[in-house]
Formats: sequence, structure tokens, C-alpha cells
Amino acid sequence: MRIFYLVIILHILTGCREVAIEDARKAYAEGNGKKAIELYRKLAADKNNPNAEAQMELGNRYYSGTDVVKDYSEAYRWYLEAANNNLDRAQAMVGLLYQNGHGVGKNDQTSFEWMLKAAEQGLIQAEFAVGLKYEAGLGVKQNFKEAAYWYKKSSDKGFASAQNALGNLFMLGFGVPQDYRQAEALFSKAAEQGVPEAYLYIGGIYLNGQGVSKDEKMAAEYFIKAAEKGNAKAEYLLGAFYLENKLIKNNLVLSYAFFNLAASHGQTEAIRFRDQVQGLLTADQLKSAQTVASDLSDPNRFGGVLKKFLIENTAEG
Repeated sequence: MRIFYLVIILHILTGCREVAIEDARKAYAEGNGKKAIELYRKLAADKNNPNAEAQMELGNRYYSGTDVVKDYSEAYRWYLEAANNNLDRAQAMVGLLYQNGHGVGKNDQTSFEWMLKAAEQGLIQAEFAVGLKYEAGLGVKQNFKEAAYWYKKSSDKGFASAQNALGNLFMLGFGVPQDYRQAEALFSKAAEQGVPEAYLYIGGIYLNGQGVSKDEKMAAEYFIKAAEKGNAKAEYLLGAFYLENKLIKNNLVLSYAFFNLAASHGQTEAIRFRDQVQGLLTADQLKSAQTVASDLSDPNRFGGVLKKFLIENTAEG
């Protein structure tokens, strides 16, 4: 009989806790951040039954400065509480704080250890992060085979960044047998989810004829997709592509525009080529090139502007 009453009491207590969590979330959704923080704090600090989700929420608030003064040390405190209560997302955030030295001393090894705890629980972002750390040798001895293992776990669950990273390992043959077709398949999956670098890598495969027939036109199409998302390397490669493309009238105008875009996005090598192309342009061409570059810098106009330019400047026969 006592066991029966104990079960009933535990059920009531658990139910109350869940309601309180929902009350806190409801308060936040209704714009009452102060009330939400009070409820989260009460649940998180419960000595008998601390709520890991509430601890996580407090960590998030202090990390972002939402409804409280931004404080990485407090964020670390609450994330660590939740992490010690085995919450995978909190373990990953503790790893991130150690990685960046926010609220705690920077420590790559400790960062890796916490991220690994989250990855071993199946958190896809942590699986990807562990792969990155193995690939770069951050907090752990560099091991491409282990990097591929963790990338694959995350990739198989559909995480785009992991698909892109694993594709790169297949392209290079690091930790896995070199396989351009497998690389392209993974890049394609990542590209479908909007990863600019994936378009860039597929373009490189076609440009160099790696596992496929060499096709500069196809390469340019993928570089354009990457450039449309602001990828500076793709913009730089398009500048070089149109510099040599004599099938396009005013190709130097477009070359300048893409080199200029790449330079504005931090591709320093593009500055030298842009200035060299500028020396080949007339005053009117330079004005036109600068206008095109400005128009292409708007993601909402990029596709239409480029299509219009190519239609108007495609050389006949």
C-alpha cells in the first residue's frame, strides 16, 4: 500500500513539474520573460529534483542575453548543471563554451570531451562537431578515419554540414577511400539543403573532371549557385572563368564584377585580378562593370541580373 501511495505522489510531483515547465514556456511566449525566468530558476534550483530542461533554458537565456543581462559565466553554470544531469544539448553547449573560452577558460581537450558525451548520445550537431575536431586535431589527436566515422553518423541523419564535410573527405581520400562519385552524391545532398560550399565542390569536380567528364560550363553553373549565396571563392572562380570566356561579349565586364564581389567578401587574391581587369576596360565598361557588381551583390536580384546580362551578351555563332 505504501508503494502505491509513493507512486501516486511521484506521479503528482512529476506532473506538477511538467506543468511548471509549460507555464514558464507559456509565459515566455506571451512576452512575460521575467515570470518565465522565475519559473525556470525555481525548477532548475530544486535540490530534490532539479529540472535539466529548466537549467538548459536558463543557460540559453544567459548565453543570448534574453530577459537577463548577457553573462557567459552564468550560462556556463546552468549549462554545466544540465550537462551533469546528462542533457545532450547542454553537454554540447559546455563543449562550445570551452572551445571559445566563454565564461570559462579555453580548453580544447575539455571541449572535445564534453562534445563527445553529447555525440555518444546521438546529438547530430555534436556528432558533426566531434568529426570536425578529429579532422582538425582540436583537443584530440588528428584522425581522419574517426572524423569520417562521426561525419557519417551525422550525415546519415541528414545533417547538411556533415554531408558536405564527409564529401570532402571522399574527394581527398582522407580517412576513406578516394571516391569522387560518392563525394558528389554527398555534396549534392548538402547542396539541396543550401550549403554554398557544396555547390562549390561539385563545380570543382566538373572543372577538373574528377570521376566525371570535364565540363567547364557545368562547373560554372555550380559556381553560380554558390556565388548566389555569397560564397567568395565561387565569385573568384567565376571572375577567372569569364576572364577567359570569349563566347560572352563584354566578358571582361562580368569578370571584373565577380572579382569585385569576391574582393568585397574577403577574397584578397581577387583584388589583384580585379585591378588587372580594370586596366583592360574602357571608362564606359568600368562604369557598367561596377553597376553589375552592385546589382549582383543583392541576393534577391542576383539570378535575374546575371541571366539578363548573359542573354544580352551571348555571342552569336
